[in-house]
Amino acid sequence: MYFTVISNHPTLKVADFGMARDFDIPYQQYTPVMVTRWYRAPELLLRSKTYGTPIHMGSVGCIFAELMNLQPLFPGSSEINQLKIIFEVLGTPSDTVWPGYSKLTLASNVIFDEFPSGGLRKKINQDLLSDNGFSLLLELLTYDPSMRATSTEALLHPYFDEQPLAVEPAMFMTSLWSEYSSSDTGNDQQYSGSDTWYDEQYSRTDTADDLTSASSSSVGTSDNDDGAT
Repeated sequence: MYFTVISNHPTLKVADFGMARDFDIPYQQYTPVMVTRWYRAPELLLRSKTYGTPIHMGSVGCIFAELMNLQPLFPGSSEINQLKIIFEVLGTPSDTVWPGYSKLTLASNVIFDEFPSGGLRKKINQDLLSDNGFSLLLELLTYDPSMRATSTEALLHPYFDEQPLAVEPAMFMTSLWSEYSSSDTGNDQQYSGSDTWYDEQYSRTDTADDLTSASSSSVGTSDNDDGAT
């Protein structure tokens, strides 16, 4: 599973690499059941046991698209369904675009429908993502892990030179507060004056049974978390 967090510097980070390995560990085969399914790179879904940092860049691509659409890009219900959704959007891969694809475990044992490439642009909010932004997204979601953008390459992409530029770290919270204060008065009306809203929501004291019930309904493993962290 991944989490995205904003630190107080502020820096946006992808966190919770619970199964991460040191770079200096000798090369070996790993389990392919890694990363929350909706953000899992195609090579993992196809059961490759040899992989590296490109799997995380594929996840970043999924998160990037989700920031644009405010909904997951590939919300699969199973590994096979996940691959089907990816192929529907990006096109069914081949050895031409991804050398070695046909030798991957699932690719050699499952017959997938053939989908054309070019469906990604239709899935992304074009009012929010420029051509440069879409170019970056394509580089992050490239099938061939060896051709997928690295973190350094992504940060150097022309997309990050477009207006509006990123806010200077020292001004980040000031900018957020200014935007919040000038947006509309709805928030001021809701939270100013009396604490009626707060009282209505939190006036009663939760019993142990209430807390237990709330925990069990919100902390359970979701269908999306079938893989290791």
